[in-house]
Amino acid sequence: MEHYKQEFIEFMVDCKALKFGDFVLKSGRRSPFFMNAGSYVTGGQLRRLGGWENIMPGPSMRSTGMNLTSCSGLHTRESL
Repeated sequence: MEHYKQEFIEFMVDCKALKFGDFVLKSGRRSPFFMNAGSYVTGGQLRRLGGWENIMPGPSMRSTGMNLTSCSGLHTRESL
């Protein structure tokens, strides 16, 4: 496995965004893992998560036309 993939998985586990176990998904299917992006709650975690676009292959946010204003409809933990 490429180093950046292993590092990203470890980051998700450290942030408790990726959990392993026996989960029943909304669809009713069972899964040996569960990923919850809502577990990224600190500025440092989000900053590091945003930095992954620099090392992971694929289009960056700039090349896809995405920016932070396109996420303006999302609620932060503090606003809920």
